[in-house]
Amino acid sequence: ADAGQAALAAALLRLRPPHRRVVLLHEGVGLGLPETAAEVEASTLAAARRLVHARQDLTAHLPELSDEPQQLGSRLRAFLAAGEVPGRPTPP
Repeated sequence: ADAGQAALAAALLRLRPPHRRVVLLHEGVGLGLPETAAEVEASTLAAARRLVHARQDLTAHLPELSDEPQQLGSRLRAFLAAGEVPGRPTPP
């Protein structure tokens, strides 16, 4: 992984797990907010709040993401397409 992906992985791992799941499903996978809420077994309002907090936390660690909001989604999609999953052990 390049430095940008390593920084993104580190920032994702700093998120609380419920926030990480919501941001990965919504921004990375591209699910709508109601579908994301269903996947994480939360109300749409709760999922929206988690998403707001996740975005705030990510931009605190990666300030360049605050310049262009759509950049978060494109970086997460590239991250997931590369097979990078935060917290997953690397195979031997």
